[in-house]
Amino acid sequence: MDEVQTEQLAHETPWWGRWLLGAFIGLVACGYVAQGVFATWKDTHPARLLALSSRVRYLLLVVDEGIEPTSYALVAFGRLALAALVCYGIGKAFGDRILQVFRYLGMSWESIHKMRDGFGTASWVLVPFFVGSNLICALAGVVGMPFKRWFALLSFGIVARLVLYWYLADWFDGILGPTNDFISKYSRPVTIGSVALMFVMIGRNVKNARD
Repeated sequence: MDEVQTEQLAHETPWWGRWLLGAFIGLVACGYVAQGVFATWKDTHPARLLALSSRVRYLLLVVDEGIEPTSYALVAFGRLALAALVCYGIGKAFGDRILQVFRYLGMSWESIHKMRDGFGTASWVLVPFFVGSNLICALAGVVGMPFKRWFALLSFGIVARLVLYWYLADWFDGILGPTNDFISKYSRPVTIGSVALMFVMIGRNVKNARD
């Protein structure tokens, strides 16, 4: 890419785009931290764990540990909505160029482009169903989906997900209970294994993105 093209791209990106990109990197880092501390924080600091990352497994585990419904709803909704807003913003700011970032998060170009091509016609389903997907939220910004419509669908999807997982955790208490007990009992080796797996995943994603 020559200097003229580079300067043009820099000029086309709004000033707030780089700040949101930095926030996105910070949120991804928080997710990796959550992977390293979840074995102990699910018992001692469940709300803080959800603030770091509101992935499905954490949403289920903390319910079994007895987190307060209000804390669960507010923290999880806030974390999911924040990540979604940041991703929508970087999609709006950088356009298709931001999709390269998701290669470093373990996604293939094939899956990225497939979602990109089908997003326009399926957005009404994709946004509420994949509320935890950074890529889907970024694509909403990339294609210029109206913010009010996108956020309404997103909010509906988040509420539906939290209600569903709250009751799923209750229904599958016979499975989650022993799982939580095992993680708590062997928290140190689980933590070490989680951190080791985290570095393996980061290395693999970086390697695949460069291939």
